[in-house]
Amino acid sequence: MNSINIIIVDDEHKCINTLELLFNQYYNNINILGSALSVEEALSLIEKHKNTIDILFLDIQMPGGDGFTLLQKITEINFKVIFTTAYDKYALQAIKFSALDYLLKPIDNDELQSSINKFRELKISGAKPASMLDFKLALNHRKLFEKLAVHTLNEIIFVPLDKIIYIESDNHYSTIYLDGNQKIIASKNIGYYEELLTSVHFYRIHNSFLVNIKKIVRFLKGKNGSVELDNGIILEVSLRRKNELLELLSMEK
Repeated sequence: MNSINIIIVDDEHKCINTLELLFNQYYNNINILGSALSVEEALSLIEKHKNTIDILFLDIQMPGGDGFTLLQKITEINFKVIFTTAYDKYALQAIKFSALDYLLKPIDNDELQSSINKFRELKISGAKPASMLDFKLALNHRKLFEKLAVHTLNEIIFVPLDKIIYIESDNHYSTIYLDGNQKIIASKNIGYYEELLTSVHFYRIHNSFLVNIKKIVRFLKGKNGSVELDNGIILEVSLRRKNELLELLSMEK
């Protein structure tokens, strides 16, 4: 198999050394083009190897600007980016929204192997990596994303949040219902989308349903209650979520 050319960017020598050690010990087809400790060093190194780099392992917090700042300064990104980071809620949310990859520090070799395998599968299939245009535009303003990266079995679809009406659980999969009577079968479970979307006006009204609050047109009273959505669908609300939903609706309106 052809070698994979990588660059490592991190402001800590020990983090660079950890990755280099893992690659040297467990991988015989990884070619490390170089490493950088700052944004400026990284820019110079990426420019030097812009035609050969396959994967950029990028720390988020660095001197002279964070990893996002680095990406904003690169005119053309034709390589895969794998972020390496300690837990940061905003950063992970941004990365997930854009279908990009990340590794949590301290880096685990099994997780690293999984990321490398994803890259190989992408290369074999000929599919293009997720576009970083929306990602970079959102980072310019430090705002939440307007589109959600939806994984299906064959592709990644970028769906405007305001087009999503609700998401229904289907065991390990989810069905995403959109305006215009469209739907997408997603290969992520409803818990994944709940974690990602509750901060952007979505609420899980029932174990089976995650609803866009802005799409609710009526709350129908009853023991549990139910909601009518703007596509005419009526969904049951679980008893334990009823009061919190009513509070959210009162704030939304």
